[in-house]
Amino acid sequence: MRAKAVRGNPVRRALGDYSLILRSKNVRTLVVSSCLLSFMRGPLTWLFPILLLRAGGPLFLGVAFAVANVDDTVMSFVGGAMADRWGRRPILLFSRLMYVCGACLLLASMFVGGALSRAALFIAVLFAYGMSGISPGASSALLVESVEPRHVGRAFSLLSSSSLLFRSLGSAALGVIYQRSVVAGAFMLILFALSSTLLLFCVRETLPSQSARDGERLVGHFVNTFRSVGQLGLLGLAPLLLLVVGNGLGHGIGGNYFAPLLEEGHGVSLAVLGGVFSAIPLLQATLVLPAGWLVDRRGPFLALITGNVVAGGWVMLAGVTKCADLAVAAVVVSGSLGAFHGIGYETAVARLSNDRMRATLFGSLETLWNAMFIVGPLAGGALYGFRSELTFIAAGAILMLTFLPTLAMRYHAGQSGQSRRGGESPW
Repeated sequence: MRAKAVRGNPVRRALGDYSLILRSKNVRTLVVSSCLLSFMRGPLTWLFPILLLRAGGPLFLGVAFAVANVDDTVMSFVGGAMADRWGRRPILLFSRLMYVCGACLLLASMFVGGALSRAALFIAVLFAYGMSGISPGASSALLVESVEPRHVGRAFSLLSSSSLLFRSLGSAALGVIYQRSVVAGAFMLILFALSSTLLLFCVRETLPSQSARDGERLVGHFVNTFRSVGQLGLLGLAPLLLLVVGNGLGHGIGGNYFAPLLEEGHGVSLAVLGGVFSAIPLLQATLVLPAGWLVDRRGPFLALITGNVVAGGWVMLAGVTKCADLAVAAVVVSGSLGAFHGIGYETAVARLSNDRMRATLFGSLETLWNAMFIVGPLAGGALYGFRSELTFIAAGAILMLTFLPTLAMRYHAGQSGQSRRGGESPW
């Protein structure tokens, strides 16, 4: 009777599933390590821009982040292949060490002045936002390989929700510490980054270095990976690429202009803006848990539609409405719904890949997505300068158009499922 009651209660069933996931030592370690890192990364989103602006002006700030973005794009592409070639843990450790180096350089910049301080800040940004980008493929692959296939969506949601929560907490807590002592704040960043790195030594490698034993070179690994991906066929691969391009371009065009829209277009105060952009990660952290449950129960399709098509509608509404309250609500809702895309997309890629090429595929798609954040802001800036509404109409329309590749992916997965498993489809 008790077992039947548990099966009938979705909340208890979900909690039971998450407790099963946390029995994996790899998952527990990765979640705690990511929480510590997120606590450290929280204040970096506003601390680095402020320090760079003070040190060298707006051009220096823009160049530093542009170079870091390019570096991040390259590293995510190479990092996935290296993780499939030499293992997940070494790549994760290297990425965490880059955060430690970045935090140390941030501290060093406070004790020197002039050109040395600017150079230390520039390299710190390069390490924390560029070189650390080597790890997304390795992290996603390690998580997928540490849980049962039916729990992949919830594993991603657990990691994402905890990281978002600690990023928000870290931004608030370390902000208070920095207000009292910038040196103490910098030491705290180093402490959290170092603790996150040391924890990863407890992670069990999930990929034996099969490629190394076969004598396969890195270039050969890339060639074999692309051959494997090519087996998905044009109908399987093209929609996935279009989904990544559409999501990245939509957010790249509109993402940087929500704050100017609310402040300049609707007269929203800085205090309210701070509350809005603090609420979004907290809401995302809340939504990724039901998103993971939805993906594992119903497949990625509904999550991708919610995180792109529905979110795109709210993005367009934020740009065209004349009501300030509605614009604020639209920004919060559109940003929060992005949680559904993240879980749906990662689960879809995990189901399309295998152990030998999973990290490479994640890393390559991350590279493509990052590239959209180089192109998108340029297009968004041009549109915003001409007429601000066009920025959000274009961004929302692109996000809503991802319905087509998502539908094509579902159709292809259904056809593949019928040919392989007599009608069963992961979508």
